[in-house]
Amino acid sequence: MMVGMMLWRPAKALFAVNATFKPLEVAFYCLLRFCLDQNKGNMIVHKIIFILGNLGAIALAIYKVHTMGLLPNTPSDWLEFIPQPQRVQYSIVSNIYT
Repeated sequence: MMVGMMLWRPAKALFAVNATFKPLEVAFYCLLRFCLDQNKGNMIVHKIIFILGNLGAIALAIYKVHTMGLLPNTPSDWLEFIPQPQRVQYSIVSNIYT
């Protein structure tokens, strides 16, 4: 549950970057109730740092899932999809002991 939320929250935040920064952009553009169009700042650096932080949180969650052994990254995890080898020799069992 915790690892799932560790993956879900940053992914959800990445899809809502503009909605997250909308109140900050309004406050940044209209600082002290004095709005000037030529004083519009650039929030792109802050958004990039926000995105990098969330990507780091997702990477940490994937690392945690890997250390728990839940990621199928070894050949033994995929044995179900490997075709069975063909028999070279057949033997017949008799009913001699019944």
